[in-house]
Amino acid sequence: MGAKFLLTLGLALSVAQAFGAVYYVATDGSDSAAGTKDKPFASLNKANTVVHAGDTVWIRGGIYDLKDTIFYARYKMTAGILLTASGESDDNRIHYLAYPGERPIFDATNLPVAAGGEHSDGTPEGAMYTSPIVIAAKFLHLKGFDVRNTPMIHNSNSGIFLYASKHIFLEQIDSHHNAGPGFFANDGAADGGGHIFLNCDAHDNYDPLGWQGDGENADGFGAHYQKPGEGDTTKFIGCRAWWNSDDGFDFINQEFPVVLENCYAMGNGYSDYGLGNPKNGNGHGIKMGESTLGGGRHTIKFCVAWKNKSTGFYANYTGAGSKWINNTSYMNKDREFAMASTLFDSEGNRIAEVAPLTGDNAHRGMLGKNREPGHRPLRGMPRRREQYLELETRFDRRRLCKSR
Repeated sequence: MGAKFLLTLGLALSVAQAFGAVYYVATDGSDSAAGTKDKPFASLNKANTVVHAGDTVWIRGGIYDLKDTIFYARYKMTAGILLTASGESDDNRIHYLAYPGERPIFDATNLPVAAGGEHSDGTPEGAMYTSPIVIAAKFLHLKGFDVRNTPMIHNSNSGIFLYASKHIFLEQIDSHHNAGPGFFANDGAADGGGHIFLNCDAHDNYDPLGWQGDGENADGFGAHYQKPGEGDTTKFIGCRAWWNSDDGFDFINQEFPVVLENCYAMGNGYSDYGLGNPKNGNGHGIKMGESTLGGGRHTIKFCVAWKNKSTGFYANYTGAGSKWINNTSYMNKDREFAMASTLFDSEGNRIAEVAPLTGDNAHRGMLGKNREPGHRPLRGMPRRREQYLELETRFDRRRLCKSR
């Protein structure tokens, strides 16, 4: 996505904000207050009950200690914050924005976690999943905050979970130290997707207690279950994933195209600031499959993957070829590019172990296999090989500054 588009989008959002109502949320606020700057609300849940298309909610800085949950019956899960109010269009969104110069942090350490196992019994107590922030809406813009420390019992819990949503714009959000994925977009409902993840980070997410295995499901970013021909394309631009116990980016069972541009994945498959090695974490940097129905023809361009536990870029035995343009893979433990693919019948049943994709269904583009760093620079990314070592040193310093 070009700078011209982002500038246009930014101007449109600024104009939209100028005409709606304005509310405030603060750590010392009250949900019985008026929601003004001097008398702010205490929670986004309260703001969700009053906002309409075009409105803006300014979130003041500080730590929001999430201690209560709401039952989201449609997905049979619980949420610390449940956003259901919708905007009307891309030009008339609802905005949840960090107050200028401040950083809100939504901390889920004390969030009650549902105790459901492999199946939900339909009650709040027996729900399978709990997330600090669940979005079940259309045309929202969220910007400039952290989500962290989501706990778990049996199932992996995402920091931010999107369900049956449409055109959600997430910008400069850091989701980390959760016992599950940093971001999870479940677009199984019709007419969903079309989200933009811009300059978001997901790191140090690790699910050690899941019934599926140690570190099995804590990806950095995931988009899943969107069906062929239903909805719009989701885009990840300038996003970064590191030290997630499973994969950096994972789009398994995503049957609608996704665009990944100027993103990077480092050290995935590991935990504890790169020092731990969860036995069930897959450890792929960027996993772009599998597609069994032929709709998951993704675009991956100007991305970098290095020092992941398994592969840098992985097609995951997909049945639909993707477009790979000027990507760099460097010092991954297994392979740099693993393009193994296979074939499925019209009902999604696998009919071959490994098979080349041909014709219009083939993988396309320029893989740039084992390229030295030096292509178009990413957000915070170096150009030269030796600068990667300097960047990794900065990651190492994070071990001494744990954010738990």
